[in-house]
Amino acid sequence: MSVVDFHCSVGPEDLYTSVDQHFALPSIYAAVWSKIGGTGFVLLRPFDCYQSGVVDRRVGGARRICVFVYFRYSGGECSSVPFELLDLSFRAALLSFAVSPCGSRFEQVVGAVPWWNLYEVLQLALVVRQPVKPLRSDRVSQLVYIWYCINTGRRGMPRAFVVLVLDSFGLLKGLRNGSFATMGLECKSMPKIVTGAHGYVLEDVPHLSDYIPNLPVYPNPLEDNPAYSAVRQYFVHVDDSVPEKVVVHKDSPRGVHFRRAGPREKVYFESEDVNACIVTCGGLCPGLNTVIREIVCGLHHMYGVKRVIGINGGYRGFYSKNTVSLTPNSVNDIHKRGGTILGTSRGGHDTKKIVDSIQDRGINQVYIIGGDGTQKGAAVIFEEVKRRGLKVAVAGIPKTIDNDIPVIDKSFGFDSAVEEAQRAINAAHVEATSIENGIGFVKLMGRYSGFIVLYATLASRDVDCCLIPESPFYLEGPGGLFEYIEKRLKEQGHMVIVMAEGAGQELLSEDFQTATHDASGNKLLDDCGLWMCRRIKDYFSKKKKMAINLKYIDPTYMIRAIPSNASDNVYCTLLAQSAVHGAMAGFTGFTVGLVNGRQTYIPFYRINEVRNHVIITDRMWARLLSSTNQPSFLSPKQANVVAEMEHPDTQLLDDSFADGEKVIKDITF
Repeated sequence: MSVVDFHCSVGPEDLYTSVDQHFALPSIYAAVWSKIGGTGFVLLRPFDCYQSGVVDRRVGGARRICVFVYFRYSGGECSSVPFELLDLSFRAALLSFAVSPCGSRFEQVVGAVPWWNLYEVLQLALVVRQPVKPLRSDRVSQLVYIWYCINTGRRGMPRAFVVLVLDSFGLLKGLRNGSFATMGLECKSMPKIVTGAHGYVLEDVPHLSDYIPNLPVYPNPLEDNPAYSAVRQYFVHVDDSVPEKVVVHKDSPRGVHFRRAGPREKVYFESEDVNACIVTCGGLCPGLNTVIREIVCGLHHMYGVKRVIGINGGYRGFYSKNTVSLTPNSVNDIHKRGGTILGTSRGGHDTKKIVDSIQDRGINQVYIIGGDGTQKGAAVIFEEVKRRGLKVAVAGIPKTIDNDIPVIDKSFGFDSAVEEAQRAINAAHVEATSIENGIGFVKLMGRYSGFIVLYATLASRDVDCCLIPESPFYLEGPGGLFEYIEKRLKEQGHMVIVMAEGAGQELLSEDFQTATHDASGNKLLDDCGLWMCRRIKDYFSKKKKMAINLKYIDPTYMIRAIPSNASDNVYCTLLAQSAVHGAMAGFTGFTVGLVNGRQTYIPFYRINEVRNHVIITDRMWARLLSSTNQPSFLSPKQANVVAEMEHPDTQLLDDSFADGEKVIKDITF
């Protein structure tokens, strides 16, 4: 295959800026970044792709992805091979690299290539301008890079090629997107991928037997449990799995699945040998105490485990000599309280000290409850446990009140938070309607994702304007926020505005930007609520000479400190019991979560990759706009970008964006 070389001195972060200049040449549609004597790129022409069979001319009108893999051998020369010809072990390695290069721009992909099944696993259809995910370059030492193209199929020529760069020699060190940057963490395990007929892919979770040979197995104590024998529902079948997507096209591959959670016929721990610990980390969230209670009670009542301890104060508690003995009696009514009886903290993660503590205390089951940063820490704890060859099951229970964890249907505590937020909105509505030109302004949680604001707004039906981080807006001028506020006040004499804490950050003056971070690595945001209220008051008093009465309500800490409601209590019970079943069955390095209504075991890397975001091109956002009757607040330039976005022919990709970066990132200027 011939190549066209050009030399430059820019790094990979400037790759696509440089390449864009070459896209104007009709003969060049693809670019691959490769280190060539310290500088340069390798460019591939479409003709070469057709000659080598990379692009399938038979794919018709729908866009398709095609993949080619390049290897560099010891002699320095490169050779290539289609994905379909790779051996199974190497295919499994490639399936783990669901990453995007250097913030490049992806297009949505509809359908699937007839001759390969990588479509669902790489998840290329998820995002536009998704940042680089952690490059697991240590997996396959010979792999230099993969490149793949996106073909419009309209004129038989690809519109653009995108490149996935995998550097096995450390050349891309420092290009990570910060997924593990909060604690300097890096997960190195090879994902377990099982493939089957018709595009079936199981993203499995690790098992103790993967790295400890000849482990003894024991009958599951549930066989003698009267509660389970009464309904004759003992064990989950070994081949049961749950699909990541339930909306599919009739000709699409079966796609990615996760292992179904639940009790197994055999367990890898004898009840009297289990010494379990529970730790809670990060911010508060409704339902923490319920999860603690149900782990303790599940271990005791279902498996006869007597020794469970609580780690005080988050990850830092592992360094302390003091622990809390947890029994069914001591946790009996803690689900009626908010917060966590174990205490919590941010940061404080020292992998070696934590695993030393686990080993010294003889702990063999670790249950870690926390958000994305905590789960990243849990993944690294598992890596160290595995490296030492310890028989320790590490299970995570994901927690975030913002509901921004990908893959899972929702996180526990979210329903409770929405219910409590609705009460604050109702109070703002009462204040606004009780006075002339009244404005009730409510600021809710939502650092990067606006799910609480979205669902609380839809639940209350009293909101006139909803502002979230995913939807950009501007204040003054035609179509701006101030114009809309004035219009609603003249029409009905009052209005209610609900704003997420992360919304409008780009509008705040540079004087107010702190750029500092908390112990978990989260950026400390400026108080957009107070800033917005001041701007609204100034606008109407100074520019419009119009009297308004604005009431500001910030229920942030009230929302997260409440006990969980009935719905979350049930959900927390399912999560806790699923974690217990998984640990007893020997699974490790996993987190539990609800996927399409079923409890599953999910590899740590899947929930640590990206955040879940509100998709403002989705019907849910349309429902909100219909409820509030607010405009989109997009500038003319942004609106044009949205109008030019191509939409899928079917709803196959409706929920695909849940795992990716927010689409609106591409239209934020």
